[in-house]
Amino acid sequence: MSIAHFYHWAHDTDLGHFMRAVSWAFSVCETLHFIGLCMLLGALLVIDLRILGFYRQISINAAMKLIPLAIAGFAINLVTGICFFASDSFNYGQNPMFIFKMGLVVLAGINAIYHEVACKAGLCGLPKGVEPDRTAKFVAASSLVLWILVITAGRLLPQFGIEG
Repeated sequence: MSIAHFYHWAHDTDLGHFMRAVSWAFSVCETLHFIGLCMLLGALLVIDLRILGFYRQISINAAMKLIPLAIAGFAINLVTGICFFASDSFNYGQNPMFIFKMGLVVLAGINAIYHEVACKAGLCGLPKGVEPDRTAKFVAASSLVLWILVITAGRLLPQFGIEG
């Protein structure tokens, strides 16, 4: 299947037709996307800033309990993002900022998986007062930078041809 066939397929799905036919669908998805973003970034700010050494009065274990909130926010953004793409797959698929944004999301996902596999167990087992190692801090800083870039790329989509 070529990329053009994929764009046609996405455009012609029931979801694509729904997103174009129902006047309020895009606005509802934008609102939900923003809520998901707040959940994702809000949770990651607490987690990553704590790993970086801020807010030491919060235990790392307590901060890590926000991971399900971040995952829920990401899930909301994934579903609403699919809705946006189906609404105008040709425009999104050929937009360089959208492609850049999706690349950043993939990098942020790889970073999150690395955090889960390589860092989380060591972080949750840290005694009170002991700081995380440099690797965990690098992963936390990378997370914040990547997600802020994802948000920035999303806000720049209209400058590259996608209007909400």
